Amino acid sequence: MKLALRIFAFIIFLAFLLVSSQFLLVYVDELKANERKVYLDTTAKQIVDGMTTQEKIGQVIHLAIPGKTLDETAISEMRSIRPGGIIHFGKNFGTKEEIIKLNRDLQDLARKLKMPPLLISTDQEGGRVFRVRDGVAQFPGAMALGQTNQEELGYQVGFITSYDLDQVGVNFLLAPSLDVNNNPNNPVINTRSFGSDVDRVYNVAGAYARGASQGGAIPVIKHFPGHGDTDVDSHIGLPIIRKSLEELEKVELIPFQKSIQDGAPVVMSAHILFPKLDEKYPATLSKNILQGILRDKLGFDGVVITDAMEMHAISKNYQSDRPGVLALLAGADILLLTSWAETSASLYKTLLQAAEKGDLEVGGVNILDRAVYRQIRLKLEYGIYTKNTFEPKIENENLLEAMALANQKRKETYQRLTAKPNFVDEITRQTIRSYPSDFSGLTELEKNSSKAYLAQAFLADAWKKSGGKLSSRKELAKDLKEASLKHIIANVSEAKEFLFWDNLAKKYPEKEFILLYPHTPFVDLPKQSNVKVLLSFSLTESSFRMLIESLSSKEKVPAMKLILKPKTL
Repeated sequence: MKLALRIFAFIIFLAFLLVSSQFLLVYVDELKANERKVYLDTTAKQIVDGMTTQEKIGQVIHLAIPGKTLDETAISEMRSIRPGGIIHFGKNFGTKEEIIKLNRDLQDLARKLKMPPLLISTDQEGGRVFRVRDGVAQFPGAMALGQTNQEELGYQVGFITSYDLDQVGVNFLLAPSLDVNNNPNNPVINTRSFGSDVDRVYNVAGAYARGASQGGAIPVIKHFPGHGDTDVDSHIGLPIIRKSLEELEKVELIPFQKSIQDGAPVVMSAHILFPKLDEKYPATLSKNILQGILRDKLGFDGVVITDAMEMHAISKNYQSDRPGVLALLAGADILLLTSWAETSASLYKTLLQAAEKGDLEVGGVNILDRAVYRQIRLKLEYGIYTKNTFEPKIENENLLEAMALANQKRKETYQRLTAKPNFVDEITRQTIRSYPSDFSGLTELEKNSSKAYLAQAFLADAWKKSGGKLSSRKELAKDLKEASLKHIIANVSEAKEFLFWDNLAKKYPEKEFILLYPHTPFVDLPKQSNVKVLLSFSLTESSFRMLIESLSSKEKVPAMKLILKPKTL
């Protein structure tokens, strides 16, 4: 009995030691995290304190450059504006080697000019919005991923995209979109949204953001407080959403709130007017929205970047109101430009004049200093200084150790997620959907009684390689008269083509029509029961290839899941 009691007491003692050690480890981790925070805070403040007003003005401006090399225009912009970052578009990206050289040259010039390192960004959303074509995996877009409702896929795509970009010198990823696409007439978001329901957007887009934040490049969640319920493109007009804060809290704000709780480092603002929140100014220029809702209500203390300031929603409606100054006063930290020369020079001059007049001092707070501090701290925290060997060098061993461990884990995670040589196809295959119901692939017999009319060369080649029979649209009328032809396969490049195929299906009810479509589902889709539409929601090569593979796959293609119902003819 005494022995049993001793054994029991010893077990209790061991359990106590285990629990105590766990608490001790957590406590030590918290101490280390707090030390890192204090070091980052202090170092960022020291850097900002050592900058001139002119240098601070340059830091809050991010701008574009003309080409694939560090040409005279790019050099001139770097010297005159001393920007905090550069945004790249398709015109800036060549081969992987050219991309790496351009970004290295940009950082080298920044170092030579004794500037802070650059945040180098691009919109690599996948699907219809992808800028880099060499050196970065080409994944399907947001709506395609959202169809799967699989968090693990969202995480995987976010992580790999972020890692690949970081490897070529792009350290700032302007994705993902957390917009809930709850307006079928949305001309600018649409398939760039992960879905039309809140849960799907947060589950997949939120996982994408978490993966991207660990991949290397800094992700940006956008477009706050939500661009999904618009029918105007803010590039060419001013969208207006007449919703109250209570209404936004039930839908649009939920993905942002949850992602902020997950630690999202950067938010992009939307150029949208919400009259019930601010009668005069759109979100980008509204203190009620950026400060009152984003920072005060949702508790976001990271970096806010504007959408492009040249977009007509701003430039055609608020240019005389000094929009750059208003955005900073509202709570933005980075003013994004997609051009250079006169545009950047004008913004720089306006901000400098405002600073010299004291317009950026509010209630004892230097708005300019605060914006630059947030950006510099971000660059320090994400290792942008360390990776590019900028001064001041990080000397905190605790922080350097944490960065080294993160880098090691990052490499291991990347190797695991990309272990299969065809991992892009594996992911893309799961995003293909069928309308109006599930689609079972064609059997060999059915394939032999099929002909494909594929105007898109890549689709035609893939179908031919799979052993399928091709015919031309010129032969279609004659082919339809053949009793042996049971299945007609065609690609649809424009929504208006659906009417043509729907009418044919009505005329030939004994034949099955299978239409391959890579665009938005919010169009007039066929209503004939003998028509199936296979959708990829994306224009990548892998998406086209998987559309063809789905035609004869043994795995059933699931029906499309949308909260907003597509139109029918």
